[in-house]
Amino acid sequence: MIRLLVIQSTPFCNIDCEYCYLPDRSNTNKISLDVIEAIGSKILSSNIVAKEITIVWHAGEPLVYPISLYEEVFTFFNHIAVEKSIKITHSFQTNAILLNDSWCSFIKKWEVEIGVSIDGPERMHNYKRLTRKKKGTFSKVMNGVKHLNRWSIPFHVISVLTDLSIKFPDELCEFYLSNGMFRVGFNIDEIEGYNKTSSFENIEKSVFSEFINRIITWTKSTPLEIREFKHIRYLIEGKRSITDASQRDPLAIVVVDYQGNVSSFSPELLGNKSQEYGDFVYGNIVSDTLDKIIDSPLLKKTHKDILLGVNRCKTECKYYLICGGGEPSNKFFENKSFDSTITTYCENMKIILGEAIVSDYERDYQIFEV
Repeated sequence: MIRLLVIQSTPFCNIDCEYCYLPDRSNTNKISLDVIEAIGSKILSSNIVAKEITIVWHAGEPLVYPISLYEEVFTFFNHIAVEKSIKITHSFQTNAILLNDSWCSFIKKWEVEIGVSIDGPERMHNYKRLTRKKKGTFSKVMNGVKHLNRWSIPFHVISVLTDLSIKFPDELCEFYLSNGMFRVGFNIDEIEGYNKTSSFENIEKSVFSEFINRIITWTKSTPLEIREFKHIRYLIEGKRSITDASQRDPLAIVVVDYQGNVSSFSPELLGNKSQEYGDFVYGNIVSDTLDKIIDSPLLKKTHKDILLGVNRCKTECKYYLICGGGEPSNKFFENKSFDSTITTYCENMKIILGEAIVSDYERDYQIFEV
């Protein structure tokens, strides 16, 4: 069942982060209403859409797309939702720079979920999140955050951790809490897509371990909630299963770019090219039927190779129960193969983080053994 639909309203981004994985972020094209109509009639109206589906507008800066067009799109999708008795939740992952009162009014009206990309206080944020002229973006992002707070719009934060920010966990947490940022997700500066280097390549494991343990301390005495901590605790408590790892299941996540090209598995794959897998496109939602896309030989080959890597993780790695076989894009971009195991991401965000959470859980409850 399709539970997550990622739509690229435009590949263009109004800033130029040094770790960005998008290869085409200077392209100012926008999604057409023909593509939107095909998404509605072929995906949202299909019998393989879950009763509750989230549409994430991402992969490019979604607020570049005009409010007037989003009004048309959301109204059209809402008609389908009523017709099919499904619930659609819209979500913007934004750098917040373009947020203003008009956007906030629209967000309020449609109850759009908001994720803001911000890497911490000014010197951490401006370390990698820059304009095309290599100027910092922090003040502009915080102006957008002020608009969200003024309109009482809840939002979560995604921070990309770097070799700078992990040295200052207390400063990072103080920043989140002082700005009302209580729900935070961590990504890491990693080799992915267009980004060919990572500041994590030379980081000592002990340094990241100290960072994670310090963050854990903050979460136990403040309202701060870290997405990755929550996921692992849910695994420990049986509230979540590793089989929920939708990035290994075809069409559990559907990704559609502005031209209507359809991909799946990891959203980061679409737009990148490979000799073996082409451009990770399994069809076009305007010109192809959904059945044809599902039957794509390339989709089946990709799925088969992803499962080979998942099974290797299952047999070779004692941390399989924490990660469920890893994210396909991490394996492909770092190891050049889906049929592989450990990556920089899993070393840090699964193994080191997982060990810290399990140890903390044992101290608190003394009921879980590794």
